[in-house]
Amino acid sequence: MKLFVVLALCVAGALAGPEEDVWMKYNQRMPGQYKGLPNQEPYRGRIIGGVDADIANYPYQLSLRRASHSCGASVIAARWALSAAHCTFPTPAPGQISLQGGSSDRTSGGIVFVVDQVINHPHYNDFTLVNDVCVISTTTDLVGPNIAPIALDPSGATHAPGSRAVLSGWGRDHDLRQRAWT
Repeated sequence: MKLFVVLALCVAGALAGPEEDVWMKYNQRMPGQYKGLPNQEPYRGRIIGGVDADIANYPYQLSLRRASHSCGASVIAARWALSAAHCTFPTPAPGQISLQGGSSDRTSGGIVFVVDQVINHPHYNDFTLVNDVCVISTTTDLVGPNIAPIALDPSGATHAPGSRAVLSGWGRDHDLRQRAWT
């Protein structure tokens, strides 16, 4: 029985392989200010209670890809997407990343868009993750089935503390499988 369990873990590890390695590289980040500080509890925020999502309900959701899925992004205009700077730091050459849209599956389906330019926030700090935002332009419009810009608040809009919000993206479930969640 032990041999079977060990064999099953080896097979699961081999199947997870490089796809999981890329995802984990960009999604197991902790602000540098917490590294090595024994008296400071690190921020370990997690989304609890997510549910399976259909991309048709969240057509702005994109997969930022470095050969495979590494981070999420959102369509904000015809040729522009918004993501986190820690996903594109140091700034990669445009040919090193792409965007995939229109699919609930981060590994296949949808449409892949060629990236033209990556602009990280000029004051992004990779140690503290302050100003952790970037914009990404594509060579063609971000259009297709289940692909549309997210509705943005008007400039100056405010929200009361405790207001409800929606978060979408790919995360892990309790079995450590990747899933599209909201």
